[in-house]
Amino acid sequence: MCLLPVNFLGSNDDLIVSGSDDGNFFIWDKHTAKLNGVYEGDGSIVNIIEGHPSLPLLAVSGLDTTVKVFCSMSSDPALAHIAMHSSLHLPRG
Repeated sequence: MCLLPVNFLGSNDDLIVSGSDDGNFFIWDKHTAKLNGVYEGDGSIVNIIEGHPSLPLLAVSGLDTTVKVFCSMSSDPALAHIAMHSSLHLPRG
């Protein structure tokens, strides 16, 4: 498994998130380095993860034309419990 570029999440950038070449994405606590969770994000590679600036939402994309939107199922800012909310299929351009 290879981790891909990282991004920061949360209102204070307290979380670190990274996709991987196994189709999962990972969320860590920036201060403790504790892994908060591993989540299935794509059938192959997750190479882009962007958080919404004020809502507990994540957009996750791989190499295909699908963008998956995840939302927090908890008020916990660590996004410990997230679930797939919607998938968007984008035309190839």
